[in-house]
Parts: sequence; C-alpha cells; structure tokens
Amino acid sequence: PCEECRYPLVRDNSRKKPAPARGHSSGSTFSLKHSRKHWECLHCKTMNPITATRCNTCLTHWQTETLDKKRADNTGKRLQLSMEGIYNLLDSSADAEELIGEIPRRTDREWLKKSADTGIISSDENINSTNIKVRDLVGEHPRACDVGGAIVLHHGLEKRTVAGVLFRVYAPNAQKVAVVGEWNGWKPWQDYLVKEGEYWQTIVPTARPGHNYNYIVQYYDKHAKKTVSKYKADPRGEILHFTKGRWRNEIYDHKAFKWTDDMHVPKKPNEMILYELHVGSFPASGCCRQAYDNENVEFPEKIGTFNDITENLGYFIDLGINTLALLPVTQDAHMKPYNCWGYDPISLWAVHTDYGTPDDLKHLINSAHLAGISVLLDYVPNHLAAENILNYFDGPNDIYFPDDVHIRNTDWGPRLDYASSKVRGYVVDGAESWLRDFHFDGIRVDSTCNIRAYSLHGDPQIHPDGWILLQELTDMIRLKFPNCISIAEDLQDHESRLNHGGAGFDSQWDDVFFSAVLQAVVTVSDTQRNMKNLAKAICMASLPGCSAGGRVIFTESHDTVPSDRQGRIPAAILRGNQMDWPDCNDIENNFFSLKRTALALAILMTSPGIPMLLQGQEALETCAPTWPFGPMFDRTRSDRMDPPYGFEMLLKDLCSLRANQKNLTQGLSGNYARANHLNDYGDNRVLAIHRWTHGGPTDDTIVIINCGNIYYEEYWLGFPRYGSWKLRFNSDDTKYCSSFTGSEAIDTVETVKESKDGYPYSGAVAIGPYTVLIYSQDATSTVKFSLKCQLKRNTKLYVVGDIPELGDWDPLQALEAERRGNSTYQTAEVCVAPNQMVEFKFVIIEGLEKIYWQSGKNNSFLADKGNRNYLIDCENIKFQGPHEDPLP
Repeated sequence: PCEECRYPLVRDNSRKKPAPARGHSSGSTFSLKHSRKHWECLHCKTMNPITATRCNTCLTHWQTETLDKKRADNTGKRLQLSMEGIYNLLDSSADAEELIGEIPRRTDREWLKKSADTGIISSDENINSTNIKVRDLVGEHPRACDVGGAIVLHHGLEKRTVAGVLFRVYAPNAQKVAVVGEWNGWKPWQDYLVKEGEYWQTIVPTARPGHNYNYIVQYYDKHAKKTVSKYKADPRGEILHFTKGRWRNEIYDHKAFKWTDDMHVPKKPNEMILYELHVGSFPASGCCRQAYDNENVEFPEKIGTFNDITENLGYFIDLGINTLALLPVTQDAHMKPYNCWGYDPISLWAVHTDYGTPDDLKHLINSAHLAGISVLLDYVPNHLAAENILNYFDGPNDIYFPDDVHIRNTDWGPRLDYASSKVRGYVVDGAESWLRDFHFDGIRVDSTCNIRAYSLHGDPQIHPDGWILLQELTDMIRLKFPNCISIAEDLQDHESRLNHGGAGFDSQWDDVFFSAVLQAVVTVSDTQRNMKNLAKAICMASLPGCSAGGRVIFTESHDTVPSDRQGRIPAAILRGNQMDWPDCNDIENNFFSLKRTALALAILMTSPGIPMLLQGQEALETCAPTWPFGPMFDRTRSDRMDPPYGFEMLLKDLCSLRANQKNLTQGLSGNYARANHLNDYGDNRVLAIHRWTHGGPTDDTIVIINCGNIYYEEYWLGFPRYGSWKLRFNSDDTKYCSSFTGSEAIDTVETVKESKDGYPYSGAVAIGPYTVLIYSQDATSTVKFSLKCQLKRNTKLYVVGDIPELGDWDPLQALEAERRGNSTYQTAEVCVAPNQMVEFKFVIIEGLEKIYWQSGKNNSFLADKGNRNYLIDCENIKFQGPHEDPLP
C-alpha cells in the first residue's frame, strides 16, 4: 500500500518493455532510469517511477513535508547548539511502569469512599453533577466540563481546611491514567483516574498543596505495536520542576494567598505609560557576552526574581511609570544559568520557577496595585518550545498539535491545533486564569500574525481557526474582565483588522511609528531625515477606526533591540546604523548619540498612543545580545553620566507632563494631534505638533521638534490660541546632560494676531539642535459681574477695576453691564489668571459728564487654580456722586 493514503499500489504490466539504452545492444543492461519498476496507485491513478512505496501525489506531499521538517529541525538544532553544554533539550516525558491494575468503576466502594471522605461531594460519584463544579472548580465557568488540573478542595464554605485534591486531565486516547506523587510514594497502582467522556479524574484525600506529582498515561502505540506508559506533566499545572530527567508538577492552592488590592482600578489606555520589564535581567549590572562567544561564556551574577521587582517598585514610581508590562513569566525551555527573553514556553499555565513561586508573583502584583501601578502579562499562545509538556500527551496521535506540518511548524516551535475546541479552551482558560487568579490588568498576545495565518511554501495563508481563537480570547476578556486591556503584537496589521470589528483587541503594537522615529534619529545626514513620514507616523493617532489608545508606540522593544536586529538606539546612532557590539562605553561622551536619543524619547512621550519604554532606556543602555538571549541592564551607567541620573530626570519630566501631573498638559494624553508646521527645506528639519483633548488653556499643547543640527534664535510658528504660552520642557537643558548645548529657550511666548500655519495667531520661539520644546497655557478662569438695581434713562452701568479688562480704574475704559431683565444688569466674560486677586467697583455714568461711584471699600475677588466660570452676583449697592473727576 501507499505509505500515505494507504491505497494499494499495483504494478502496471500493460507497459511495454523499455527500449535498450542508446549505445547498447538489445541484450545489454538497461539504463537505471528505464529499469525501475512502474507502479500505479489505485487511489489517484498516477504512476510513480521512483519508488514503490508512495504514489506520485503522496510522494510530492512527502517531499514538501520532509523539506519543511528539515527547516524546522535546523532551526531547533541551531538553538540547541548555541546552548550546548548549558542546557540539554530533554524529553518532557519518561518511561513509567505499566499500569496493570483495574480502573475503578463508578460503583466501586473505594471510589465512593474517596468521594465521601472529602466531605465535599455526596455519594453520587459523578463530579459533573455535584456542587464541586460550582463551588470548588470554577464558580460560574461556562465550560465547567472542560476544566482540568490539580484543584485543591476545601471543607465548608470558609475553605480554611484542605479536604483533598481533584485531579482532572484531558486524555481521550489513553487506555489508563494514574496519578503518582509524594503522598503515595510515587506508586502507580494506588490512585487511578476514572474516565468521564474525554477526561480522566479522581479525588485524592491525602494529597496536599506542596506535593509534587505526575500523571502516568498508558496508551497503545500502533507503530511500535505495544502498550506504552509515560510520565506526563499536568498541562494545567501552575508549578513545574525539572527533576530526575522529567518535568514534575507541584500542587498549588490559589485560595491560600490573601489579596489586599480591592480598591485598585486598572489604568485607562490614555493614562498608561508602559515599561517593558524582563524579570530575569532587571537586577543585573554590566554587559554580558553570552550571545557572542560560547567558548568564553559569562553570566550575570544572578537571575532576577519577582521579589527583586517588588523591592524596586519605588524606582518605577520615581520615574513616573504607572504600568509594568512583564515579559513572559511562564515556564520557559531555557533554565539557569541562561537568562533568555521567555518566548519559548513549555506550558501556558506554569510560572517560571527561576523567577519565583506563584505567591511571589501575586505579591509583586498586589504590591504594585497598592502603589498605583498596573501590571500586564505577555502571553505566548502562538507556539510552544520544541520540547514541551504537551507533545504526544496520550499517544502518537497528537491531541494538542495539528497533523498538517505546514500549520504545525513555525520558526520557533510547533503551533497549537486551534481547530480543536479543547485546545482553544486550554489557551483561553489559561489567559482567564492569569487574569482571575493573579489579578493581571491586561494581556499582550505575542505574534498574533502567526496565529491568524501560517506559511505554505513561503506564502502566508489565512488560518480561520486562529481567528476563532483570537475572537474567543478577546470575548472572554471583554465579558469577564471589562476593565482589563487586550493588546495584540501583530506588526503586520496596518488596517486594524485585529481591533474592534475584527479580532476584538483594544490595542496593538504600531511598528510604523517605530520605523519612522528610528529613521529620523539614526540617519547620519540631517537632509536625509524624512520629516513627512515622521509627521504622518505621529499624527496617525491610531490605526484606522481606533482611538489613540488603539496603538502602542515605542522606540525600543524586546523585538527590536537584539544586536542581530535594530539594536539599542544610542549604539545605533553612535555607529551610524552600524549595529555591532560590544557595549559602547564611549556613549556618554558622544553628542549626537545623547542628543538624538533624548530626541527619540521626547517624540515617544508626546505622541498619541500608549507609550512604551524598554527597561534600560532611562539609563542609555546599549547592550544587546542576539536573540533569544535576554537583555542586560547596566544600572551603573546612570552613575557615570554628567550629571548623574540626568537621563532618568529627563524621562521623569516627560512622564510627568504625559500624565498631566501638574494639570498643564492634558492634551498630551488626548486623542488628537495635528502637524500644523513642517519645514524640511534645505537643512531645516522642524516639525510642530498640536496636541489636545478638548482644547483650551492647560489642554492645548504645542510640541516643537527640531531634527537638525541648527540653533534657531527666532523661529515663528502658528498657535491655536491668543495669549501667553509657557515653556514646560526643553530637552536641550544641561540639567539632563552637560554635553547638551543648553540653548536658551523662550520661557513665555506672547502670541500676536497674525495668522500662520492655519492658525489665527503666531509667536516666535528659540530652539536648539536636536531638541524638543513643549508649550502650553496656564489655567484661566472667566468671571461675569451682575447687579440688581434701578437705572434712570440715559444712564449706563459699568464695572471698573485693577486689571486691563476692567479699565485699570479708568471708568471711561470700564466694562459695560447690559440689561438682562427688569432690574438685572450683567457684563460679558472676563479672563483672570489662577490665584489672581481682582479689585473692582460698580459705576454709573449719566450722559458724558456725571459719574456715580459705588460707595465704600473696593470689592475683591480671588480666582482659584483651575479653569472655572464665575458669576459675581451683587445687590443693595449704594452709589455716591455725581463726580466730575472720573477718579474720586
């Protein structure tokens, strides 16, 4: 039979005997080409002159699959060779003893006794029909029948005492399943699981949190033609340990941790300032050559932990960071001493043990919430590591991965079988567990382009089942965690199909912004900087149909900084886009690298979108090993700056303005942006961006960007409002770096009534080379004056006071009050500055000669700090006069 389609292959005897090879007699040996046997497949009716094991159609498929497998194997081999001697890729399962005992039936007394001993369920041993489903498994979970893992059961409603553990695992092809662990001495014949549909389950009263365990899954291997028993880790286990050549789980009780963050509310998208944080490398100092020289490998002194981050929360608060975007914290295939990014998960449910325990992660998130910091999870369901705990879980028919090699293979590891509702449930339930049990404030889904599509001979193909997974995932988040944000990292979806109306994500990464800013700061020649692309990338406030929060903007990320990619921006600028390592120790003395790195940071923090920083940007980090080796963070670099921690101060000021902490720059967190001025003529590279939310003082914000090495002493721009515009930020200030020019910017720009750049007003600024300036107006309040009185004919009521709008005590320049009713007179609005004291009086002018002044002392009015509309309502005012002298 054909090895692929299994249809019989028959020899085609009807074919004539082939002619002798040219140059030989009829009795000579035939050439190899013509001497092979010819076979015909009864299925596809095609001839195969090469082999009698596959027909032509199946042979073509086999050759294609073999080539794809070789490519995937080569990728895995390259990764394995890079870690040779450090970490061996070990099989996630190991041979176990054969399960020779009988599986207990529902009516077995032992099974009934176990159920009753827990004190939780009734004598009905069918778990799905008891109160375990509601009270102890998942509450109101819509797919209670699909729940699995090691679920700790408790006595009573208060759940203070552990009653046992429910073990439940999806293994439809298994013949027998047992659970072994520390409570039974790892004896395989003591705790068998009972099959319920496609799941196996049992309750073990003696199992407790902290016990290690494994499943033994027994199945028939049709290829080896024998029964096989394998140790398997729990796909939904929260803790994994690699011990004695295999992965083991540890029972974990989510209810044991006491949360105190009930008052925490996740940050809104327009409020977020993200900090992409790699737990393993955050406490490290100094650069590491681990990615470049395997013969002379150096490692950081230690791998960071969740507790290290908890102890440093004050560091993020001082910077102004309000949202931590943790890089993957799931169990990774790379373990100590390697410190990789975390994008090779072996499970979607387990916490990376090198970083700490689940309780350590919960303590970090709880402490962050109490400090007002939100925490996001990086979720990687687009692939698993080549050696993961799901491979061939219950036999040669892989239940977690697709059979089609084109769909299965990616450049990093196997893709899950999204066509299976059970596998999609594994992914969606995993995300729900992280949000519910760990209190994450949102999820970033990695590489969604490799979920919604796959490669067929190099051509992208739509993967409908991947779209279903993404939609089910975002539906779950929106319905169960409406305050949590969902972010897609696609980088290929410029039509926002992944946002609302498509896959349903709230936001996604914007690589167009990254590319435009990178080109604007890394390019050596000023004249080659594309200001039009930069303006478009900034003002494209979002992807089509989305608000500004519909995109995450960045200038560095874990995807861009590896040295075999774009690298760190300071080093890229220093070498003119030649991104070779080592660590650029001379970066602190290079004017262009320092200035244009500050330029990139200022552009990032003033553009519409959710700004995201990568750890180390505040310290001018330049170290960038090759992928997949994690980042280094030289925290001593800030000490070497002049002045020390100058760039941290720069970032702190930008974060303060972005978050509108002083109520002066609300527009920086708004949805709207307009490039009202662009000058790329000759050597000029000046761009002005108008940012606003609703408009008005303290809201309208002007961001002026000079991408050229030119100082402008007087540069005219259009402004949207009349009055005084105050300088809020100057990136050329020497308090950030002594190498900056320290050019004097104009602290207060007084606009004039001359139109420019499409605005009715204009003003002149002074701006240094490679500099960003930020201007806004102080808060103003308006006041109206009202008086109830009776006036004679030919008389008018005015308000006079000590401000220009009230005539500076000149009644001939005073503000007139118009009649609003039978006896009420009211003035127009007058603008007053915050905390301004205004003194005033009412006057009556009869004709042009007689002036009646309000008697008594001057009235006074004090405006507060905010934008307010005041009405000063007066009555029972007495006047004296007439006075011929206007100033009695």
